Amino acid sequence: MGNNNIQLSQRAPVNEIVGLLQTHNESELDLLRQRYPGFLEILKPGLPMGDNENQLDTEKELEMRATVCEAGLNLVFEKAGNLLPLLKGRLKKLNGVQFISQILVLLSGTTILAYFKEDHEKIVSMIVGFFTLSAGILSLYVQRKSGTIISESGGITKVYNELTDYQLKAEIYLNELKILREINWSKPNEQVMQIITEANLISSEMNRIIIKY
Repeated sequence: MGNNNIQLSQRAPVNEIVGLLQTHNESELDLLRQRYPGFLEILKPGLPMGDNENQLDTEKELEMRATVCEAGLNLVFEKAGNLLPLLKGRLKKLNGVQFISQILVLLSGTTILAYFKEDHEKIVSMIVGFFTLSAGILSLYVQRKSGTIISESGGITKVYNELTDYQLKAEIYLNELKILREINWSKPNEQVMQIITEANLISSEMNRIIIKY
């Protein structure tokens, strides 16, 4: 039976979910510890736990992991919902900066400046150069911030898309777990374990995004 516990811990890890709850909703994690006092080692942040001779009830352990998963997915859904409007606002600001850079490009080639160039060639050339340089800098800034230029951590557009995806997956997985729980599984369920594994990965990415933004 101990081998079943090793298999369950490896195929349905919750360490990242526990870490997310520990950092951003510790009160919920405390409630889970009170509800499942026999699994306190698993409900500690850190690496996935292996075999534990005191944990022989794989059905109870799967129930615990699924419940932790639900708590984590609810937190993912909530945090994504809070961050998406914030990032959307930043993207709107970047679009405004991009618009200004486009205006500067147009001004640098306007016929009005060409008209004055005959009498003030040096001044006009400096103005054109300033407009062109400013437009280039603003455009580069927008591209980098929005993610058009790929950086190591990605830009705002990339993170916005990731959050949208995580929020949608959280909602889908929560609905699936609700249905599967009503079935009242009596042994480790492959679909449940897959959802827990996916939620664990999402929790890791969400923690990274929350810390950054």
